[in-house]
Amino acid sequence: MQTVRLGVGLFFLLTAALTLRLGGRGGIGGSFIVVGFSAALALVAGMFLYPYIAAPVMKMFGAVYFPGTRGVVREEFSRVQALIAQQADAEAEAELRRILQERPALLEARILLVGLLYDKLGRPAEALEMAQAILAGDGWAEDMERVVALAVDILLEAGRREEAVALLRRSAQRAGRTGAAARLTERLQHLC
Repeated sequence: MQTVRLGVGLFFLLTAALTLRLGGRGGIGGSFIVVGFSAALALVAGMFLYPYIAAPVMKMFGAVYFPGTRGVVREEFSRVQALIAQQADAEAEAELRRILQERPALLEARILLVGLLYDKLGRPAEALEMAQAILAGDGWAEDMERVVALAVDILLEAGRREEAVALLRRSAQRAGRTGAAARLTERLQHLC
């Protein structure tokens, strides 16, 4: 099926190019018709060739704009979510660790694992350690608010209120002028 799709796409692309090259000799009116027909053929070719040309290019540019997400297959996360919903928490942890072994910088998987360790597996010390490793990095991503919230909950549960307050202060400053900063500041005010 892929060979047929590729062949048909290349045929339409070649036909569009030849139509444009050979048909553009009929004056101004004829040129507009030829260009329009060639564009339609190229569009059909593009539909057939999308998986071979456009998808890899878009995947590459997506990795440029969203570092750490190169090659991410969202189905992996839906599988993890399904495992969590089925209360197969150990399997979900194994799947997340497998994903992180392949792509260690993948923030979404790291955040899911922190939540799983804390909420489902009852391993707050390990969750806090991972959350602190995430927060030790440079910059701020909107998803990091969830990590801060989990880390603060773990610290408060462990009776380490001063550390929780300090973490909220640092995180609110790092978040800059975002909605996350406002929410973190509000939570900080509740603790003080």
